[in-house]
Amino acid sequence: MLLFKCLHFKSHSLYLSTAYQTEIDSLTRRCKNSESAFLNVYKVLAEAPDPYPLLDLAVDQTVKISQVSSLESEVARLRQENDTLHSKVEGQGSNDRERRKAERKVEILEEKMEELVREHVLAKENELKAIYEERLLNYEERCTIVYKLSIILTVRQGEGLPTPSYHDQITVERIAKRER
Repeated sequence: MLLFKCLHFKSHSLYLSTAYQTEIDSLTRRCKNSESAFLNVYKVLAEAPDPYPLLDLAVDQTVKISQVSSLESEVARLRQENDTLHSKVEGQGSNDRERRKAERKVEILEEKMEELVREHVLAKENELKAIYEERLLNYEERCTIVYKLSIILTVRQGEGLPTPSYHDQITVERIAKRER
């Protein structure tokens, strides 16, 4: 009976040992597959450029366009006021000297208004161009950094070196944030 129990125990322990080893092998394969999938997704995301700078620029330009439209409405209002003054000047007619004086004043105001509008529009255009060029330069620098990092990752993988750990990735992200 004891011999039977020993054999039975031995067969059970052999079965449990085999099942345990099979489970360990399965977990190891799953771990390797998940790491490989993660690195593939990370590689694709690392190569993709950051859309934030362009979206931010588009929002800023929309704001600037609304400011330009408000300036245009101001110009329209001033032109209407100018037309009103012209009609008043024409209506008076009795005093030619005052009419000429008013016409000169209107012309001066029109010139000042047009010059002011030109200055505002030119200033806004220059500001938009400067912001756009700066953000485009920043965007190109980030793309260069991402490209260099992907080359380093490729070289490390090609040489059989270990791929960057989670801490290496956090360090790279911090460096990229500081360069912004």
